[in-house]
Amino acid sequence: MEQRSNKEDRKLDKEVLAELVRKAIGKKTQIQFSEETGISKFHVNRLINGKIDKAPRPKTLFAIAAAAENRVTFSQLLNAAGYDEKEEKSFQLPTFYKRKAAITSQEVERFVRLGIATVAVALEKTKYHQVYVDDKKTSEDYDFAVQLFSGDKMIRWQVKFLLEMPVRKEKSYTIDFVYYRKINGEEVPEEVPVVQSYVTESEELYEALIAMPPETTCAYSSIILINPKRLAIVKSQVIKGEKEGEFVFPKLG
Repeated sequence: MEQRSNKEDRKLDKEVLAELVRKAIGKKTQIQFSEETGISKFHVNRLINGKIDKAPRPKTLFAIAAAAENRVTFSQLLNAAGYDEKEEKSFQLPTFYKRKAAITSQEVERFVRLGIATVAVALEKTKYHQVYVDDKKTSEDYDFAVQLFSGDKMIRWQVKFLLEMPVRKEKSYTIDFVYYRKINGEEVPEEVPVVQSYVTESEELYEALIAMPPETTCAYSSIILINPKRLAIVKSQVIKGEKEGEFVFPKLG
């Protein structure tokens, strides 16, 4: 459940928030923006006209930021809504989620933005206490990769967002990943499990991907169905690699 401040001195600046939402919409229509964010047309209209009585939930502001034009940020929206610095830090997500993956069309851009936002919200609820982005993208097989830490254990997670069945390749490429950690003052190499996940918003594509999984050289892979309008994981299916006693996939649902 998302927390709200109980401080009486927290102030919502309707005018500033309205201006930010208008900038976020940009050249899109209110209907288009509503469809992209999952926020009702009625609520979008009230936001841009300053006709709200209380601050929107952080999740709503995050959806706006994920689909925003004109570089409107989650931090700006939180500030305008009246969340204080302490609250902002608790809701602020790792910076890599602001990174835009390779874009080939407006439809792909929409899905990648909201898809990354959905995964971000889900990861915030998991056991992983540290998340680092890998900016050195080495393959077209994924849109972004992150390193996740749970205790002293590390996982490399690669994510690909799909709107249609991918072209099957003769060869699929991934990297061997080694994590060096200090033990008694010495750096010791440790092999890191590499996970490849394919994310879609289509139930039909989700089932098709399970029936005919994309080829990958990763030891572990999964298919994830999301509802980007609600920033929610619907369900996921391991398709390669998980066995009793082995590495356990991130639980995102």
